[in-house]
Amino acid sequence: MRRERRAANLLRLRQGPPHVEVAVDEFVLHGFPASARHAIGEAFGRELERLLAAGDVRSAFPRGADLPALDAGRLSIAPSARAETVGTRVARAVYASLAAGSKEKRA
Repeated sequence: MRRERRAANLLRLRQGPPHVEVAVDEFVLHGFPASARHAIGEAFGRELERLLAAGDVRSAFPRGADLPALDAGRLSIAPSARAETVGTRVARAVYASLAAGSKEKRA
């Protein structure tokens, strides 16, 4: 049993980390100034990348996934919120939707 686990671990190390690519075609937010769009988008990208790197959602899609749309639900964020806060909260909602979808896929 121990040799089998060691062999499996060595195989995983040789394969390297899984590659994840996320492409967001459209990001729609209402009620925020257009001038904040780039800052919100950058914060969103940073936070989603951090969450994907730290989480286990990648293993749920071993052969990849093409999601034509993902509804992350409705968020209540004050229009006066900083762009960093908006992007981070949206990324967390998207990640939660991915994680929930991966759990449904496994069931």
